[in-house]
Amino acid sequence: MATTMFFEKRVLDPTKSGLEVHLEVGRTSFPGFNTVYLNFNGNSVQMDEATAREFIAAVENLGSYLGFSQYK
Repeated sequence: MATTMFFEKRVLDPTKSGLEVHLEVGRTSFPGFNTVYLNFNGNSVQMDEATAREFIAAVENLGSYLGFSQYK
């Protein structure tokens, strides 16, 4: 069983609220199949395949809407 982290960062809320979270996103085979995991301040959740596909599609759509591109 393997885990690969794709993003890890302490994220500061830019609205000056002082909120800061540790955010980690990656893939894991820990539950017995490849899936997405999210970690917020040490609280981790692994997604089932259907939820992972829906989540990735939503993030891709959000990035496209905002004009973000991995090629920039």
